[in-house]
Amino acid sequence: MGRIFWQFIGILSLIGFVGAHFWWIVAAVAAVVAAVSLTRCTIRTAQAQAAELAAHNAELLERADQPAR
Repeated sequence: MGRIFWQFIGILSLIGFVGAHFWWIVAAVAAVVAAVSLTRCTIRTAQAQAAELAAHNAELLERADQPAR
């Protein structure tokens, strides 16, 4: 009987906390989502730039291997 009582109190406390701080929780989740999205975008941009640089370097190496005219 005691365990069920404390579980019930815990659930009520959790509901009360979420109800009291709902907008703070929403703002925190939104900030985390924005940070993850920005990080993913930054990583994709860096990978694209690295691939472009690698292609450019490969082209330069190919031209350097050709004999002079």
